[in-house]
Amino acid sequence: MLIQTLIHDLKNPLSVILNLPRRQQVPAELVETLRQAGGRMLALVQNALDVDRLESQQLELSFQRFLLAPAVSEILDQLRPWGETKGLILEHQVTDALWVWADPQLLDRILLNLMTNAMKHTPTGGRIAVYAFVERCLYIEVRDNGRGIAQERLAHVFERLAPERHRDDELPSSGLGLHFCRLAVEAMGGEIRLRSIPAQGTTVTLTLPLPAEPSQVSPMGVMPALDAEARALLAPYLADLQRTEIFEISALRQQLKNLETFKYDKIQAWINEVKAAADTFNEERYRVLLALVAPTDPVDCG
Repeated sequence: MLIQTLIHDLKNPLSVILNLPRRQQVPAELVETLRQAGGRMLALVQNALDVDRLESQQLELSFQRFLLAPAVSEILDQLRPWGETKGLILEHQVTDALWVWADPQLLDRILLNLMTNAMKHTPTGGRIAVYAFVERCLYIEVRDNGRGIAQERLAHVFERLAPERHRDDELPSSGLGLHFCRLAVEAMGGEIRLRSIPAQGTTVTLTLPLPAEPSQVSPMGVMPALDAEARALLAPYLADLQRTEIFEISALRQQLKNLETFKYDKIQAWINEVKAAADTFNEERYRVLLALVAPTDPVDCG
């Protein structure tokens, strides 16, 4: 049954690829259509494979602590061309210093599934937005103002091969997407909930635990570890550093020199990374390093 459903769903994006005009120079918009259709095919296959791995507890997870906003922005950028063809507004309201403790690739897949699902069921001129906030644990919400889901189907949306929202969807679903999301969120120690009102929209909420101790991994790669003591020592200097642009080399180096009075290896490692970012004019890494000084306080969901 699963294989039959998967093959049925693959026929839709595959037909788009096969029906592209056979010409030597394919217009850019058709290339984008091809890329999107191929991406949906790959997502269907990956969902099916990972559902089986998650159900059998054979999917290995790699937990890291990383900034959420860049990860969400990257997914929105990936979906924006499709959104533009549908006349949809894609946006997020995630603060730059909000950290998440999760498997980065798995969380990306969850958010991609949820946003793709929202786009499929939101008409032209609609809006899909991602929000995040902390209240004893991390909440991530994907909201749309689309067609919503009938009340009688809400209790079954996370089941394997759940019925589709609408039988006339332009991109029918295998019913694996939300089932995969539930399994993946639960594998990371979280929960997923869905609220929906027909003709008004749907909100899917992920709840994830926060780390007990800071890690040293960010979307920029390995970062120096800053424990509570190091952050407390650096905190009084943070405002001045944030006001200093990366190209203000003399001012920045003077401020860092003032910090070298702290004979603490974690602070010294952080200073060296800030210097390296300044020397290469890596503005993004510089801002991430500053965010390490005052990240969101880790708390439990219990």
